[in-house]
Amino acid sequence: MSGMVFCTELCDLRVWLYHVCFCFLLLFFPCSFLFFSPRALFRHVVEYTLRAIAGGSINAADRFPRVLDCIALYGGGTGNVDETFESHIQNVPSWMLLRWAGQLMAHLDKPHAPVIVPVLVAVRTTHDLLAV
Repeated sequence: MSGMVFCTELCDLRVWLYHVCFCFLLLFFPCSFLFFSPRALFRHVVEYTLRAIAGGSINAADRFPRVLDCIALYGGGTGNVDETFESHIQNVPSWMLLRWAGQLMAHLDKPHAPVIVPVLVAVRTTHDLLAV
């Protein structure tokens, strides 16, 4: 097993385990949000999903719209999901986000657009397919 395949599988496993733990908390401990803020949980979803995508996981790349939802719901404020997104999106290859260009453009009229614009610019400068 090559190192890259192992890293990709490990990243997929981390994302999967995180989602399992999150669902477990929601199902069996509905009061867990008294102890853990939703903003902190979604910050971790954004972080580990982007790490998995940066590691080459196609399965994690399929979940990129969930990352955009997390930014839309919990961006700004303390425990900033936006800052987590901005710091981890730099490691993601732009070709993995190319198929989500439409979803990225749909977020341009939202309050969190300043976080999305640099991603679209990076995809646009790397791939001339978005030229109108």
